[in-house]
Amino acid sequence: MLKHLPLIITLAASLTACGGSDNKKSSSSSSVALSSSSPAASSTPAASSTPASSTPASSTPASSTPASSTPASSEPASSMPASSTPAASSEPASSSVSSSSSSAAATKLSVDFESDTAGATYEGASWNPGELTATVVTIASVTGLPANGSSVNVLKVVVGNYNAVPIMEVSLPEGKTLADYNVKLDAYFPRNTLGLTNGEANYYKDFIFLAGTSITSGAGDTNPAYHSKIGTIWDDIDVWKTYTLTVDPTKGAALTGTIKIGMGLNRPAGTNDGYYFDNVRLEPK
Repeated sequence: MLKHLPLIITLAASLTACGGSDNKKSSSSSSVALSSSSPAASSTPAASSTPASSTPASSTPASSTPASSTPASSEPASSMPASSTPAASSEPASSSVSSSSSSAAATKLSVDFESDTAGATYEGASWNPGELTATVVTIASVTGLPANGSSVNVLKVVVGNYNAVPIMEVSLPEGKTLADYNVKLDAYFPRNTLGLTNGEANYYKDFIFLAGTSITSGAGDTNPAYHSKIGTIWDDIDVWKTYTLTVDPTKGAALTGTIKIGMGLNRPAGTNDGYYFDNVRLEPK
């Protein structure tokens, strides 16, 4: 046994040496594994450390830009059309309309009494106050008065003395004078109608016409506003008839803008034998 002791020791030493190198090998391989896994681990953080994906770059700017820019751009977009469309198109349109309507209102070449209410009165020229009444009535309210086209209203004239006529107002276009027009109207002079029997004052008196910037006093041929007259109207009774009244060329040429016109029979007073006017108008010559 002692004899073989050196051999046993040698074998043990040899075994020990072999086991140690295996341990080194495994530890070095494990360290290799660690060092190779260490790069892998650190490469993952490099890829995931893509704190690029931590989305500072894309999330903050990307989401905040749309959020703030959408309101910012939509505000002006909606407010610009809303305010500019009415302001640009409607203002001029309404101003041109108002100017045209005001110029239309400045011209008035006819008086048909349709815009008046029944009972409205017109002024007159006469020697004394109260010597004429000119009142708007409906045709339907006068028993026996025939229709005159589509007219609803007419002017009833009742006089209390000679030289009394109703007066109306007209307005001429710019650049025109009364001499550029004829004056026409429809008249109904009752003699044997409307309850009358030989109402002579309505059929043999002069039919006179006056025009001026104003008309006062008696409506005779000595009045400064006098223009012309139609002689007796023997046959023009009990029917609606259109008359043309002549404008004095010299006096008419001096009349522009808004003026007064007056016309009527130069007849004596009467109470229930009034006559009727409709559609007084100025027609270009």
